[in-house]
Amino acid sequence: MGHRVGLGVVMSHLLAFAGCATNDWSLGEIGELMLVRADPICGRLIDEGKAAVQALFSPYREHLYYFCSMSCKQKFDQDRAVHVTRTDVVCRKQVEIGEAEEKGLYDDLEAGRYYFCSEGCRAKFHVAPEFYSQLHQEDQHTRQPGPDRAFP
Repeated sequence: MGHRVGLGVVMSHLLAFAGCATNDWSLGEIGELMLVRADPICGRLIDEGKAAVQALFSPYREHLYYFCSMSCKQKFDQDRAVHVTRTDVVCRKQVEIGEAEEKGLYDDLEAGRYYFCSEGCRAKFHVAPEFYSQLHQEDQHTRQPGPDRAFP
């Protein structure tokens, strides 16, 4: 008798074999595979393919950034340098979004997307995600606007 394996398990193995970060991929509404990215302006998770078809992307420092709307794209294009970094909630270093996504150094939680400078920081975050999420929420209330202003 054979083992039954879900599509998600099969896809994650195929993507890992191909060298892709498996947390970049998701199954869409009708089971199609989609590459998920966070809009650097509002933080909304979006399908990279749909954003690309609608020309909702901008290049910056050898990376493409994708957007949920033309409004977010225009805000990004006005001052790109301000919108491409976030703070690693573990070590507090600034992390460039495109580089972190390319390396798979991020996690999506209910509160949003969190970016990390290294696998070490990502592993520490997984030990106590509630602790780091709470620290991040407290920081959001006490910080002045800056490069990592609204979303992890």
